[in-house]
This record gives sequence, structure tokens and C-alpha cells, in this order.
Amino acid sequence: MYYLLYFSVAAKMMQQPELLEILEHSRRSNKARDITGCLAYIEGRVEEDHFCRFIQVLEGPEQAVLDVYEKIENDPRHHTVTLVKQGIIDARNFASWEMGFEKVALGSNSMLKGFFELDPEILRQEGDLESNLLLDFMKSFNQQMFM
Repeated sequence: MYYLLYFSVAAKMMQQPELLEILEHSRRSNKARDITGCLAYIEGRVEEDHFCRFIQVLEGPEQAVLDVYEKIENDPRHHTVTLVKQGIIDARNFASWEMGFEKVALGSNSMLKGFFELDPEILRQEGDLESNLLLDFMKSFNQQMFM
């Protein structure tokens, strides 16, 4: 099983109907490709800047995941797409979700504040603790749903 984790900057603040449209399209498309995962949309303010990020984990057959990621990279609804982690996993972390979704306010999770300010190169380094924390953050949505 292949997985990848990325984050990006939303081109604009998105309203609930836009986010639901992304989610519904992702679920239909991912189910057909045997892809599961989780998407977080994070709204926040760092100093005077108000901006939003996406964080997403995709898992499934390698070529299917890479094909979806290529489309994601070219999606005009966001930019600065940064691949954080990718590789092989023994089992799915989001087996029951064609695409889980969570909208999060930056202030609601202290761990997130650092991700808005980190240099993307730091997150790409192999074995970096911060990127493991980011994956753990995404897994926490899945765990909360089944507690």
C-alpha cells in the first residue's frame, strides 16, 4: 500500500459549499480508484495574514495515488503544494474513508500554528519529527471518529 502526505495554501478562503463539493468529488473519484485518506482544511491567521491551508493524506495503489496527486498539483484552488512524506505502508490508516474531512480553526490546535510558519524543506527531510507529527495529527481525525 502506497501513501503520500502533502500540504498546500488555499488560493482563497473557501465557504462550506465549496468544501463540500471538493469532498463529494473526492469521495466518488477515490472510491473508483481504491484510494482512502483524509483532507483537513485549516483556516488561520498568522500575525496580520489570514490564510488557509489544506493538509491531505492519500493511500492506495501507488499509481492511482500518484495520478490523483498530479491532478491535485495542478488544481487552481490552491498553490504551493508541498509533498511532505510518501512511501509504503503495511495497512491503511483511513480504511473506512474514501475521503475523511475536517475543517479546523488554526487557534483550536496549538500544534498547527508551527506548520504555518515552517520552511517546507524542513518538513521534507527524511525521518523529521515534525512530519511525523503532521501525519499523527491527520490520523487523530480517524481515531476520534471511532472512539
